[in-house]
Amino acid sequence: MATFAQMDANGDGQISREEFMFGMMDANHDGQISCEEFQAAMGGAIPATTYAAPATTYAAPATTYAAPGTGMMMEPVTAGYAAPATTYAAPAATYAMPATTYAMPATTYAEAMPAMTYAAPAGTSAGATCTNCGNVFM
Repeated sequence: MATFAQMDANGDGQISREEFMFGMMDANHDGQISCEEFQAAMGGAIPATTYAAPATTYAAPATTYAAPGTGMMMEPVTAGYAAPATTYAAPAATYAMPATTYAMPATTYAEAMPAMTYAAPAGTSAGATCTNCGNVFM
């Protein structure tokens, strides 16, 4: 185990979290953490890595040859079943608009219209001339 002075890397008289963790991992106290020290601190050993070509076996595929069979061949079988004939058609329908009569209701007036007489204004005679445009009215 490292001494207090070895773990207090910055010499401030206190061991910080980082200094404590580094001191716990640096087993040989050389100021560096090697791969072996790191793996030991993590609780596991370094797995051995082996590089080798995979084993490959080449061989001809297994093939079996035999004479063709002498059994009889079956003739194609046709089924005597057919789906029933189906006819599709739209249902017979007649579409017509119902007869509708539109009429205005009869209006009855209670009083008879007064008799009207149309005549030229008093004081004019046939052949009067307009003072603005000069047209002659008959």
